[in-house]
Amino acid sequence: MLVSRRAYAKMRGVSEGAVRKAIADGRISTMNDKIDPKIANAQWTQNTNPAYYAEPPAVMSCRAEKRYWDERTMDWVYRVALLKIKYEQRCKELVLREKVEHDLFEIKQVVRNRLGILPSRMAPRLVRKGADEHSARMILEEDIHDCESAIMSMIDRALKEYKCKTTKNS
Repeated sequence: MLVSRRAYAKMRGVSEGAVRKAIADGRISTMNDKIDPKIANAQWTQNTNPAYYAEPPAVMSCRAEKRYWDERTMDWVYRVALLKIKYEQRCKELVLREKVEHDLFEIKQVVRNRLGILPSRMAPRLVRKGADEHSARMILEEDIHDCESAIMSMIDRALKEYKCKTTKNS
């Protein structure tokens, strides 16, 4: 039974243009512009390059594209996780900085308070040793004030240095 090019293309599952091209290339034969499907199928299989039946490149590229996007997604997930870790570390660093400032303030207060009561505690002892209480107190207060100023300026300098370092790192 002979069929038209269009009917043979439908039976073969290809376009009519593919059938026309096969006829033009001499891969299949016709009889009065009609095609015998049994003969044409054998000729098509024998005369057509098997690579032609391989999976079309578009399908392969879809798989490759899927892998690309899967890998790209994983890359972004990894980057976001790293950024989250860095963010948490920075937040923790800021909390630690506030804690350091608080602790330094407490240290300053303790040093000031302890050094401040020292003259009142030491003056009577100095009097027992021969100095009058007022002059002993004045001497001690002056020395303690100098010591306190030196300690406070050292702490302030260290704190300013710390602030500069953390600002540069940010």
